[in-house]
Amino acid sequence: MLWEHLWEDRHKVELLLNATVEDYGPYELVRSADMEQGRAVYELEHNRSLDLLWLPCSLEREQRLMPVYIYMGGRDMGHRVCLIREGDQPLFDNIRSLEDWKASGLVMGTGTHWADTEILEFNGIAVSKNSLDDALYDQLVTRRFSAFPRGIDQIASAMQRHGQNGRKLNITVEKRLLFVYPLREIIFVSRNNAQLKQRLEAGYNQLVKTGAWQKLFRKKRGKTPYKELQLKQRIVLPLKNPFLSKQALQTPMFDRDPLE
Repeated sequence: MLWEHLWEDRHKVELLLNATVEDYGPYELVRSADMEQGRAVYELEHNRSLDLLWLPCSLEREQRLMPVYIYMGGRDMGHRVCLIREGDQPLFDNIRSLEDWKASGLVMGTGTHWADTEILEFNGIAVSKNSLDDALYDQLVTRRFSAFPRGIDQIASAMQRHGQNGRKLNITVEKRLLFVYPLREIIFVSRNNAQLKQRLEAGYNQLVKTGAWQKLFRKKRGKTPYKELQLKQRIVLPLKNPFLSKQALQTPMFDRDPLE
């Protein structure tokens, strides 16, 4: 059972499992019921309605779940651009450093259970939390907070769904700033499912050996709309992430740095 939030990206797991059918047998990948991220982690931790998911790595998740150190993405998510309300750009025009941001009193909206939340808080950024993704967009519009940071690979779909072509919320993309911090998305399985961990690792090793796994991430890069975000013209605000274990940091990444 795969968390429904990841269903559209299931081809990654299918590649890993298909590579091991000869040794481990056939499989059936099933979509889970709808649930928010905190619930999904709970279900996997207690070996209930989920078998695997992948999320940004954190020390807490590595303790609660069984980590499988296979890079599933995350470099793009560690490069964050903010969604803001239409007309609010002047609030951000004088910010040139993290200290400027903290002194401004600006608040970021973020998910209650997201790994990013503890990173933002560790770096002294004021946050307002909600467990529901859509609610965060609504709260941005109603001025519960001033900015909603999104991974650079999420901006286009967020604007398509919630902006003038979708829910018609009064939001836009902030033009000057880019928050950057180290992030890794890896697979997690239940601590009672060592066989699935072993199978995923075996598939990964085969795919890396043939170059198929690396090719998957090179292909993705061409689809990401970096040009419109003008990343290289933005002021970079680096953040520290002390919540990555040594093993997570050593997990090889196969996509390019967006700023290269």
